[in-house]
Amino acid sequence: DMYHEVLVQPCLTCGTFRNSLVEIDLWMSSNGGSSILHKDAFNAINCLYKGTKHWKMIEYKYEHLIHKAWEPSREIGGYSEVNVHSVDLLKHPNIAKVPWSNFTIHGGDCLYLPKSYYHQVESVGDVNLAVAVLFSRLEEFDDFDCDTQKVEFTPLSDFEVMWNWEGFGNMTMGHADLEMGIRDQLHELVDEGDGKLTKDFIFQLLKMEMPEYGDDIHMEKAEKCFQALDVSSKGYIDSDDINAFDWDVLRDFALSFENQEPSNTELYEYSYTYPNEIMGVIVRLVKKNGQLTRSDFIDAYTTRLGGTEKFGTEIFDRLVEGQGGDVVPVKDLKPERLDYALHNWLIRIKPEMTPEMDEERDERSKEFRENIHGLSDVQQHTPDEL
Repeated sequence: DMYHEVLVQPCLTCGTFRNSLVEIDLWMSSNGGSSILHKDAFNAINCLYKGTKHWKMIEYKYEHLIHKAWEPSREIGGYSEVNVHSVDLLKHPNIAKVPWSNFTIHGGDCLYLPKSYYHQVESVGDVNLAVAVLFSRLEEFDDFDCDTQKVEFTPLSDFEVMWNWEGFGNMTMGHADLEMGIRDQLHELVDEGDGKLTKDFIFQLLKMEMPEYGDDIHMEKAEKCFQALDVSSKGYIDSDDINAFDWDVLRDFALSFENQEPSNTELYEYSYTYPNEIMGVIVRLVKKNGQLTRSDFIDAYTTRLGGTEKFGTEIFDRLVEGQGGDVVPVKDLKPERLDYALHNWLIRIKPEMTPEMDEERDERSKEFRENIHGLSDVQQHTPDEL
């Protein structure tokens, strides 16, 4: 509903740019704000409507010097371990070798942030309001309609954005580019699969790309992925199908395998209050009082863990389910009862991806593609040639 209030810069209104808008982010803060040193996956134009922002920017080629935190190689983003407000050169000596640029923008200014440029931002002012237009990781530009298109400031409502958010529910932030990140990669997979993409092929890929999960999760995701793509129910996907997919199909496919960032959901509390911390609160209260009362637990859950009364009540209600009341005796706090009470927290614990697993994944990925290409080369020859 606010898209008509945002004007897109003329440089994005024609050619390849026009259909490359990935997501739109509204940034708001009051009495100052600060980011870590990080990089983003997409190109962006950041326009400041009110306040002041100080940007420190570092070229991607200096990434090896910024003390980047480890992440799996499949991730495109990244961030530095350096505390930007208290730089420790004994702990992070290489940061002193990094050339950086400083930019200050005020209300009415826009700043272009290239993909993968490291940046750290300080927001100043009683109210700070900005809009970021994120667009594809383009390497080439085609100006096919720039001589006929009106190249002028244009309301965002006149554009189709890959990932919109209705203002409620899970936020569509941080997802893949539907064209370069999804459609193009699907074409590559079809080529690797000898012209066809099947559920089994997707299963094998997920096993390779997500080794931290078990085969049951791989199969569940493979089934959801293939169901999203097999709109004609023919049992395989080919290049013609991929060319015909609209963005709704590509969105459904992306959501079927991409892990939702917990902070983008309405149920974030299940992720930021940890089961072991909740268990610790319960143990301390029982040791102190010899029992667990509703009022004591909810008070401790909200004050010590920063949770809300709603979610604290959910835990206690599940502890007394079938019995009722506001007191749980020690004898009833059995492991299975506690696991039941914390079910929605426990199921959100993700398996850890380690550097060793990531290295093995890279090797398996290389072997997988070499085998696929080798098989394709064999299939291109006739029996007589072999």
